[in-house]
Amino acid sequence: MDRYTELAIYPSTMRRNIVTRLLSAIKSQHIVYPYIEPTDIGDEYEPKQAKQMAFQLLADEQCAGSIINTLTYLFNATLQIQELLSNDSRRIIEDINDQIQKLKRVAVNISARGMQSSLDQIIGSIMAFNGSITDCMPNSNGWFMLEIGRRVERSIQINSLTATLLSEETLETEELAILEAVLSCQVSLVTHKRRYRMYQSIGTGIELLMLDAEYPRSLLYQLEQIDLLCQNLPIKRRPGVISAHEKAILLSKTTCYLTEKDYLQHSVEGQRKQLMEFSHNIRTNLNTFCDVLLVQYFSHTQTASKLNWSNIEQIQS
Repeated sequence: MDRYTELAIYPSTMRRNIVTRLLSAIKSQHIVYPYIEPTDIGDEYEPKQAKQMAFQLLADEQCAGSIINTLTYLFNATLQIQELLSNDSRRIIEDINDQIQKLKRVAVNISARGMQSSLDQIIGSIMAFNGSITDCMPNSNGWFMLEIGRRVERSIQINSLTATLLSEETLETEELAILEAVLSCQVSLVTHKRRYRMYQSIGTGIELLMLDAEYPRSLLYQLEQIDLLCQNLPIKRRPGVISAHEKAILLSKTTCYLTEKDYLQHSVEGQRKQLMEFSHNIRTNLNTFCDVLLVQYFSHTQTASKLNWSNIEQIQS
């Protein structure tokens, strides 16, 4: 919505191209749930469709990754464990439910200001809920499983957003503008500008968002936290052997540590194929991690069994 508003006020070819790329990435569900991996250049869309797409992402219940669907999933999940929530958390959830009902009444012709106002209220409620969970939830099984899920989701989001929007080489001014949009989505724009004051590029953005183990919003930081959280999982292996889900995370971490930003920034014929390959490998490992965890700890149809790295594909099938 911010980029679309900028285009309406200050029309230019660069801003038009940015809105078009964002719209294409959203339409193909590369940067919204379920985060489908990009395979080729998507279709072109007119920027005038941007407001319609923004409405669908906000209040269309037929759109899988819309805000209203996500809030509904959250509300339904909290109903299953409401006795474990504090009074403050339940009160915030009721506020979120009120916002869901308001979104159901939103008209297609809602103004951009109205959409942003609704989003501001939703963001405030989500931040308040996260704060209440952090402050009140005991660090037991539910807590570390919740944290693992949150870190995995954020890893997939960072990986998909970066690979989709930064893998195509364009003019430097346009690249920096699309990088700014990506950094804004990840609440990292201010940090990037302060850290790289002298020179900013796609490479510096990739380094911050994917390869910095000490930055709390980076991909590698999420992987490190997942690795630490996995130590709380019940042990289903003999000493001296790491389990399949630990191998998946270790492989992803090692890939990040051994990869340089210049390698990912390099382009061939206008495409950063190394970045796309890197992203694909990380996504594959994350999917493997989730599948193994599901089989090991959430499957109640058969007795859980030990898994080896070599038979992961068999289990997935």
